[in-house]
Parts: sequence; C-alpha cells; structure tokens
Amino acid sequence: MQRPCGKKTKDFFPEHSHQCGYLQLTCVCCQKKFWRRAGQERDRLRRKLAGPFCSRSCQSKSRTNKSGGNYKLTPELVAKMRACDRKGVPIKLMMETFQVSRSCVYDIVRYRKWKDVADLDGIRRSSRPVI
Repeated sequence: MQRPCGKKTKDFFPEHSHQCGYLQLTCVCCQKKFWRRAGQERDRLRRKLAGPFCSRSCQSKSRTNKSGGNYKLTPELVAKMRACDRKGVPIKLMMETFQVSRSCVYDIVRYRKWKDVADLDGIRRSSRPVI
C-alpha cells in the first residue's frame, strides 16, 4: 500500500500521523481504511462531528434513522416535546434539550410540523389543543 505522500508500506498501518501529516483512519460506516490530513481530522473532532467517514456517501448513510428518513427527531421525541410545552417548559430549554432550532420547536408544539404524530396520551390532534 502507498501512503498519500508517496512512501510505500507493506502491512504497516500507523494509527498516528507520520512525516507527511496524514492519518490513516477507518470509516465507521463501511470499515474501509483511508487517509486524511491530520488538520481535517482535528477540526472534525473539535467540532464534535460524527465520523470519521471515508466519503460523503457513507456520511449520508449514517444520518438516516431506522425508518430510512433523514430526521434528528423521532415521533417519540416529538410527543415528549409537546408534553413539555403543555407543562410550561420554556422553548429555549427545549431547544437545548432536543438540540433543534427555535423555529423547529415552535412549529412542532404548534402542530405545524409532525402533524400526524399522536401525543403521549394517544390522541392525535390536528391543531394545538386549547388548555
């Protein structure tokens, strides 16, 4: 196998960078070994991003949930969010807890998004309930 800097190696796969500044990593999606600049990997770790991934294809595969969608939230979390709203939990606290934006929280608790999700009490509402 040849390193990105042109140096040849046989079965030696260093886990740390060597003289050319590249790291050999293993993709968390497909388990493929690949090389990446040490600075790029340091930035990924500093920003607390998932990975490492060998390609954008593997990165997008990891984002999908079990149902195949590309969502941060699940129906269970949406129901919990609406229950928190009914209990009077501030939107800012819900933003931090569920790691979504203010507009996302607002749209969910006002039944503008995720309309088809039943609440924790099992009732499916089409608009915000009057309390």
